[in-house]
Amino acid sequence: MITLASNLTKKCDWFELKNIARFISWTESPVGKYVEDLWMSKDKIHENDLLFFDVEFSMLRNGEKRPKVVVWFEIDPQNNSRRHDVAWWYDKASINRLRSAFNRGDHVIAYNPSDLDYRVLGYWGINVIPILSKTIDIYRFFFQALSWPGTGSLCTVSQMNGGPGKYPRKDASPAEFQKQCERDVEMLIYMFDLIMSGTFKCSKYGVINLEEIWPTNPPGTLDMMALVNMGIVEIKCKIAASLNNILRYLPKYLEIRGDPVD
Repeated sequence: MITLASNLTKKCDWFELKNIARFISWTESPVGKYVEDLWMSKDKIHENDLLFFDVEFSMLRNGEKRPKVVVWFEIDPQNNSRRHDVAWWYDKASINRLRSAFNRGDHVIAYNPSDLDYRVLGYWGINVIPILSKTIDIYRFFFQALSWPGTGSLCTVSQMNGGPGKYPRKDASPAEFQKQCERDVEMLIYMFDLIMSGTFKCSKYGVINLEEIWPTNPPGTLDMMALVNMGIVEIKCKIAASLNNILRYLPKYLEIRGDPVD
């Protein structure tokens, strides 16, 4: 391993070493600790009611967005049931069903819902505050830190992992909006199942194996400021000496960049 570290660190510049340090910081951050707890509780999570949802929007004349349609899929293992439903902006009964689904769900799985989805659902009278504490945001907890800029969208990470891509909506008809929304939920379910299996791909580090990261993670934390204050040689020695399992991501990282890997 030390020989591998020595060969790889010769090919790493300061920018690359900072990215490796960011990866370590992610595993040791509050978000990383949450992901660790999520991973360790995966069996229990699958025993609970899971709600997957996505929102498509309409644009008002003043440029503001409003929810047009919401598609959700609910898995209830306790009752051995699965529910698929759709809520439209004009249908109060369907909105009430969506509200009830949010209330039932033990875990709400979404992709970056805080940026827009939760903000606009208030227009439908849905109180998102109780939902926040049970939301598993696949983007914020995983792909925000593990993706290069422009490669962290749900469509991109799904296709990167062999999953479906975004539905190419043909027009602005309700049927096409619903198909687009349903495809987003399909991608969401696919990625959640893949993450909970423990192995998935990201653009920055290649294949991530959660089973290898946390159970065998070496003790101690490489603090980013400490790395900044160290010289380049000391950084290489620090990495070579302590990152036995994290270092496995370096060959893939260099391979992605197009550098040869000995």
